[in-house]
Amino acid sequence: ASSWCASLIASIARMAGAFLPERGQAEIWAAGPDAVLVGSVTPFGTARPTPGGWLVAGRWPYISGIAHSDWALMCGLVESGTGSEARLFALPRSVYRIEDTWHSVGMAATGSNTLVLDEVFVPEHLSFDRADLFAGRAGEARATGPAACHRAPLQAVNGLMFAAPAVGAALGMVRTFSAYFAEKVGNAPQLPGTTGVQGVRASAEQALARSAGEVDAARLLLERAA
Repeated sequence: ASSWCASLIASIARMAGAFLPERGQAEIWAAGPDAVLVGSVTPFGTARPTPGGWLVAGRWPYISGIAHSDWALMCGLVESGTGSEARLFALPRSVYRIEDTWHSVGMAATGSNTLVLDEVFVPEHLSFDRADLFAGRAGEARATGPAACHRAPLQAVNGLMFAAPAVGAALGMVRTFSAYFAEKVGNAPQLPGTTGVQGVRASAEQALARSAGEVDAARLLLERAA
């Protein structure tokens, strides 16, 4: 759960740092580099244009790490005469509420509760077009600002934030099992009439070797993709 939250927080910060106007970036990180950002690119919210920005409201479920957040980067649909467009809006912690809706058994510690936002004003410098995020368009004014890796199209990097914690968990499991089984082999007593730990040693070592190889391969593939 810690790895999952850390991965998402880093990824959301990458989005804000690359695609928000510089004034918005300065506001988020005014107190230093450690602001915790959470968010969602799913347009569960709505936004109405108003002079200088938008009026935004909505309910966004499954926002991991929200209890520790300083800011949230949430997506909402802006209706216009020709249709709708999805935009991302940066919201300070003071304007949204947290609703306790996360009752999962697995990964319970991610605290992926629901963000609730009554209609609030969001200025232009705290918003950007979701299409730019998906396409990796950081804007002409900032073309020489964020490094290319921060301006990568979302589809090129989005999977990394979800895959990295899974591969990390698998690596940890291999290490844990290896240490556990080594201790059992060294200390388990021989029991008359049973195969005991020694009797399954070969099959366990084969399973460990196969799992370690698969996890190493997954890690190499993930690093290559990154």
